[in-house]
Amino acid sequence: MKRNIRPDRISETSDENRTLSFDDLSVIFETYLKAHRLRRTPERNAILHRIFSLKSSFTAESIYRYLKTHYRVSLATVYNTLNLMVDCQLIARHQLNNQPAQYHKIFNGNDNNRIHLVCLRCGHIREYKDSVLIQQIQNRPVAGFSVSYPSLHLFGLCTKCARDERRRLRESLSDQ
Repeated sequence: MKRNIRPDRISETSDENRTLSFDDLSVIFETYLKAHRLRRTPERNAILHRIFSLKSSFTAESIYRYLKTHYRVSLATVYNTLNLMVDCQLIARHQLNNQPAQYHKIFNGNDNNRIHLVCLRCGHIREYKDSVLIQQIQNRPVAGFSVSYPSLHLFGLCTKCARDERRRLRESLSDQ
């Protein structure tokens, strides 16, 4: 039995008490595609299925590398499908520090508890989960603005770069 879930209502159904199934997502995506007079292809379905199975952020290239062994799919098709899924509010796109765009799921409440830790030196992005902090941000009213989903980025140095920085500082002090 298919449920009638409207794509424009996904943020209202995506709370921590509600987890959408793959069938729910298929209905949402299919409804979106029909509304925009686009076809539902096996490749688009495979991309959706792959994203549903992932536990962390991903890139278009990682989806492409996985799918190209099973489907005749181009990188352009992957990017185009990911853009449709961003428009449909199934995933969010983030691009930081001239790194390839990263995507993450926004359709399940537990998938939204991410804080992105971005290293200013090497550009590495690590995910950190803090559901309490994200819930506080999401529940805080903002005048004249309706929040769909929270996204928080913290910038600093990763462990390796901080260690390298301390080593360089010690070396420069010992050279004096």
